[in-house]
Amino acid sequence: MRLENREQAGTLLQASSLLVDEALCLNLRGRVMSCSACRDSCESEALMLSTDMVEVDAECCTACGACVPGCPAGVLHLSGFSPPRFIASLEASDEMHIHCSESSDKGGGVVIPCHKLLDARLIASAAPATAGKILLHGLNECETCIKGDASSHLDDVEATLRKWFAERAPQIERLAPNEDNIPGKRRYEDQPSMNRRNFLRLMGAQASSGTADWILPIADEKEVSPLPFYQGEGCIQRPVVYQQMLATRATRVPWSDKAELPWQSRLLGETCTACMTCGDRCPTGALQSVVEGVHKKITFETALCTNCGLCVNLCPVDAVQPFELNSAEQVNAPRTLLMQQTLQVCAQCGDLFDAEASGGNLCSICSNEQDLDGEWLQMLQG
Repeated sequence: MRLENREQAGTLLQASSLLVDEALCLNLRGRVMSCSACRDSCESEALMLSTDMVEVDAECCTACGACVPGCPAGVLHLSGFSPPRFIASLEASDEMHIHCSESSDKGGGVVIPCHKLLDARLIASAAPATAGKILLHGLNECETCIKGDASSHLDDVEATLRKWFAERAPQIERLAPNEDNIPGKRRYEDQPSMNRRNFLRLMGAQASSGTADWILPIADEKEVSPLPFYQGEGCIQRPVVYQQMLATRATRVPWSDKAELPWQSRLLGETCTACMTCGDRCPTGALQSVVEGVHKKITFETALCTNCGLCVNLCPVDAVQPFELNSAEQVNAPRTLLMQQTLQVCAQCGDLFDAEASGGNLCSICSNEQDLDGEWLQMLQG
């Protein structure tokens, strides 16, 4: 983003904006449209999806954040909201007050951009920090708010919490307008955190960008066609913050005896061909492909899995098998080995290859070249 004037810089420092890391998107990784969770949650219809990009219409986007918790791959986040910082700002008390950015209620509490950022995982993560109710301010202003109405979203959140915790679910109360002061100070989580170091870094980056453009102007953005992420240095993997935070508190929250935990584990069946696709394309790092010496492995960590289903959809031999967990203690189990294959060094080129699949001491490429050489010799001799 280029800052053209002081007003733009001020807007950047004061307002939240939607940030996109499209390299994590399931549609790009699978090269097929399999997920539309972010678009379905966007009331302003600001998100456009394809197998090549995730595009945000800046004129339509209200930065409400509804798409942030909905994305199973963690593609989206708001510049002015950090879930870990939000949880850390909560104090152990009988009442926890949460204001949206449009709330006109007075007094203390935590201010977030919009109540749509709250999902069941975040509320459950906050539950150990408070002994009583979670009080929401500003919902009476939803009807006229540019960010839309959060009421139906909160209905879904409360339904999920009841499904997980039954009668032990955190109590959420939606407050009517209250002119009385609420004890305590406000902690603002609806604006980007900009300390002196980050501000200087931002300004330095802007100055460097301007100098580089003057020395060596770049082509117009419309003429630049960026390569798809899968043609780069490899697929990035990053934990989804909402899921990871709940995982660290999985044994501290009061799950119902019949609750279906929001995690699943994985097994690889006998049909696995060690193509490594599931580990390479997993956006969260729950599945990982590892090559160590002559060993090729697939490992799995339950706490990072969001059940996005990409591994199941991509497996060409239906070897990936999800299964439910029996207890919260299993969530933070150590990373497990799902598959290991011993590779062999090719006698001709020295590359590692699967000896069982090849059936010899040459990799498939060298074996094919050897067969072609043999055919040419037969033609020349015959």
